Amino acid sequence: MDGEVVREQFSFLPQPIEIQFDGWRGIITYPEESATARAEARRLQEKAAKRAAQGNYGKAVNILKRTLELEPSNYKARRDLAM
Repeated sequence: MDGEVVREQFSFLPQPIEIQFDGWRGIITYPEESATARAEARRLQEKAAKRAAQGNYGKAVNILKRTLELEPSNYKARRDLAM
């Protein structure tokens, strides 16, 4: 599969992304995610879960959006935001 075709299919993801192929498996990574950003994103994700459990959905949504700014590959935060 061509990297540009995959890039088009996943254009909704935050950019930039890197695409690698391992046989038939495609691996999409975000080169700008630092370990510090990932740790902060996970902390924020837990905070968002607490806010949602308290019924404060507006704050939870804002926190999850910030989480995804820091760590776009965080599929759990993306899922929680979709709910």
